[in-house]
Amino acid sequence: MISQIYLIAFLVGLVYAIIAGIMSGISGGEHGHSDGHEVGDHGVDINHGGDLGDIHHAELGADSHEIELGHAHGDHAMDLDVHTDAGISLTPVSPVTIATFITSFGGTGLLTTEVLKFPLILSLPSATLSGFIIAGVVLYGFNKVFKATQSSSEARVSTLVGIEAEVITPIPFNGIGEIAYVSRGTRFTGSARSMTKQNIPKNANVVITKIIGSTFYVIESVDEKLRNVE
Repeated sequence: MISQIYLIAFLVGLVYAIIAGIMSGISGGEHGHSDGHEVGDHGVDINHGGDLGDIHHAELGADSHEIELGHAHGDHAMDLDVHTDAGISLTPVSPVTIATFITSFGGTGLLTTEVLKFPLILSLPSATLSGFIIAGVVLYGFNKVFKATQSSSEARVSTLVGIEAEVITPIPFNGIGEIAYVSRGTRFTGSARSMTKQNIPKNANVVITKIIGSTFYVIESVDEKLRNVE
């Protein structure tokens, strides 16, 4: 009877791991290509003061990753300050750790009962301890990977904020257009909105000021504003 319980626990955990692996492969299969960009759900808070005296300010919630950028065009000075207020992490009661515990519990239980011929009084504690230990190792490992990935993503975002881009699809009033920008020698495109909710025509030069999810928020560059004045 106890062997059947161990077997069921092992199979349930194993099936869950296989399904989770397949689903993660499907969902991640189409990410990252030269016509798009790889930015996470980061918030960027930017104060931008130009020669024309315009100041734009946007704020996000405390749970966002915030990047504050101060840019004074007069002396070409730029200060970048990155704040990380929250991140992705795996909790002890997450589906992954629970499935790992169940699989380890069932596998160790089968090993100690069927192969090592342990009595129930020994196999049950061994299976339970094994489940906790392996689940703990998986929890630690995943959190290390998440932390490294988060740091890498923040670094990518910090290199995009403040760079110039070109509007390739006009950005309508309070609507979405498209921009093209160059990062690390590669040309990327992405959806864009105007920070000032104004129309920005095609071929206009803009500056990326904020990134939320897959959307870039931009303002016209100082040179573009001067051309419009002229």
